[in-house]
Amino acid sequence: QIFELIKKRLDVVKEIGEIKRQEAIEVQDTKREQIIYDRLVEKAIEKNIDPAAVKNIWKALIKAAYDVE
Repeated sequence: QIFELIKKRLDVVKEIGEIKRQEAIEVQDTKREQIIYDRLVEKAIEKNIDPAAVKNIWKALIKAAYDVE
């Protein structure tokens, strides 16, 4: 199931990348990334999951998204 979710996410990212190219929007948005990381750390703490592990997983997902965009 996790592979299907990753595939869906990357498919959406490709579409977003196309829109960003058409609109001449910067692909990388570090301010948005930080907001995402902060929210994920809060959720990880709520769920009693290691926040660093969650952040590392999402960093890998975001890097993959940039590579696809």
